[in-house]
Amino acid sequence: MEYNIIRYSKEYKEKTERYLHKISPEFSCEYIQYNIEHSDSVEESQKPFLILNSHGEIVGCHFYYPVKAFIKGKEVTTCWGHDTYVDEEYRESCSIEFILKINRVPAFGIGVSDKNKSIQKSIRTAFIPGLYTYCFANYYSILLGLFTKKRIENYKSPSVTKVKNFVFERVEKSSEILYLNNGYWYKDVNDVDFIRDKEYLDDRFFNNKAFNYYTYTVRGKALYFVVRPILFRGLPMLSLVDYRYDVSDNITVHEIIKASQKIAKQNQLAGVVLVCNDKQLKESWKGKLSIKRETTLLANKYLKLSSDTTTFVTSADADVDYLRF
Repeated sequence: MEYNIIRYSKEYKEKTERYLHKISPEFSCEYIQYNIEHSDSVEESQKPFLILNSHGEIVGCHFYYPVKAFIKGKEVTTCWGHDTYVDEEYRESCSIEFILKINRVPAFGIGVSDKNKSIQKSIRTAFIPGLYTYCFANYYSILLGLFTKKRIENYKSPSVTKVKNFVFERVEKSSEILYLNNGYWYKDVNDVDFIRDKEYLDDRFFNNKAFNYYTYTVRGKALYFVVRPILFRGLPMLSLVDYRYDVSDNITVHEIIKASQKIAKQNQLAGVVLVCNDKQLKESWKGKLSIKRETTLLANKYLKLSSDTTTFVTSADADVDYLRF
């Protein structure tokens, strides 16, 4: 079959929108628009790849989210790869060439198909262990049979949530948050640190039109966490989308999870779901009333990283928040 691999440009905007709707009907119009707007605004080297057939129709795609990161002592702009798809009738003829081409862009990724994983291993992609999906169940709501979609539609985010001596307040502006190290919270302890500064939070959460996010902080502390209600495998859950905290302070990820659980219970949601590779949580996780499942975190060979690379990732990275839930 004849095909051509090209970079996305605005002339393919409408075709790209239609293609994304075709391959994943569950994508919201807001998510697709958010995706396209990013593709229009990034540099040429970070624009998506498209596969065109002999009639000029799109039969495959791969997108990137550009992001600043501190990698081994140096600030760089890198990418998260996402939304990789090739129409079934073209997979045999062009999948390998397509994967080789998209992997020439230094990029990270989360989650791959078994076939793609096999190819990635053969081209020296680094698979970084330790990324897990955690589900903390609210069995009281489940037993009462309260897990209906209406729980999400009627979700109300409290302005204040108290856990121990900490008062978590909901904030409406990124300027209300204290940031560590100019947004590189863990650059001194990890090989790779993805930025979380005011600009990032504005773009990713506060000005995001695809979903409604709710952000909390503790006044006077360098800390925040972001949640939103989701349907996770048919159950209404609260997704703990993203968080950062000062590891030298007396507050930990456990207080953040407890605050999220409290918000979920107030809304009679079935529990809290969290994707992260927080070492503190991994080491202390006991499995009580929760589920833990490992997922794939990878860095292609052009990043020159190894499988023992240390980093910190949440569902706000790549497309996990948009597509897994």
